[in-house]
Amino acid sequence: MVEKIKQHLQDDKQVLANMGNEDKSDDKLKQYIIANAKQYLDNVNGGIEDEVVFGWARHFYIESEEVISKEMKDYYIKPTKATKPTKKTTTEENKSNQLSLFEL
Repeated sequence: MVEKIKQHLQDDKQVLANMGNEDKSDDKLKQYIIANAKQYLDNVNGGIEDEVVFGWARHFYIESEEVISKEMKDYYIKPTKATKPTKKTTTEENKSNQLSLFEL
């Protein structure tokens, strides 16, 4: 995926100037594109036109690291508060509270 994107953007001077930048690694590009794709598709399976993905990649290479980092923070799912498991009663506790037909 990344090689196809780089090949498509190889004639863009602004992109080429930033491609070697440490902050613009292939892994970060993949994460950025995946995050955009999830938002674009609203977390549903589907297809995205190549030109849209190339636009995201161009934006990734041209924008500053601060802008990209801020955009990425917006994509992360914030964990919800986990509920505490309820205490289960043991069979001995259940037996003490349960009436027997023979005791009636």
